Amino acid sequence: MTARALATALALSGCAGFEHRPVDHQLDLPGALPSTAEQLRLCVADVGVRQLGARLGGQAVFTGLPADTPLDVTVDALSGDGAVLARWTVVGLSGYGQGEPVDCEPADTGAPPCAPCEADGDLVPPDQPSTVLGVRVVAP
Repeated sequence: MTARALATALALSGCAGFEHRPVDHQLDLPGALPSTAEQLRLCVADVGVRQLGARLGGQAVFTGLPADTPLDVTVDALSGDGAVLARWTVVGLSGYGQGEPVDCEPADTGAPPCAPCEADGDLVPPDQPSTVLGVRVVAP
């Protein structure tokens, strides 16, 4: 097999390296993405919600965010039926930050498990300056 054929086969099989693109905000989430996670739900306060398939090893982007504004972000890993399997939050993200894991099954409190995150608001209009948030789950 030639080098070109091998590279093509790897790219088509999903074994090629992930292409990194610059983002304005980078949020790293410590821990492993649960193996049963089917969706990542990103909630940015005063902006809205984006829900994506949990692919690419827990990497996602959220575009159309306000420029020069710190972000309050919650990220949920959801099962196929919408149950929260893992949650991370960060308040005041500007540039780079790490999310804090949240316990969604509080022991001995009688509280219900976390409901999927919610956020109301609007994306920045396409003709206005905006920023991009990159999120990735970083296993130890």
